[in-house]
Amino acid sequence: MFLWDDPERPGRALLYISVPHNSETPDDDTPNLLVTDISKARQGKFEEIATFTANPLYTPEDIETKDVALHSMGLNAEGTRTYLAYLGGAF
Repeated sequence: MFLWDDPERPGRALLYISVPHNSETPDDDTPNLLVTDISKARQGKFEEIATFTANPLYTPEDIETKDVALHSMGLNAEGTRTYLAYLGGAF
């Protein structure tokens, strides 16, 4: 997970969550990354605002042999660029 606090909007926070890949379904388009606005978490409101999957960018063989599960992520301070690191699938 990566928690980003919006420097331009105090009180706004986005949680970037990596989702483990299921190696039994290598061509699965299940998102590797979920982005959720947790700004209203105290009110019990969580808004999913984005998803991403890189699975279609890898061959089934790469997914099976290189463990291309999303491991970690980070953002630049402005929140305009996200950096993703996969276990065996590169940066």
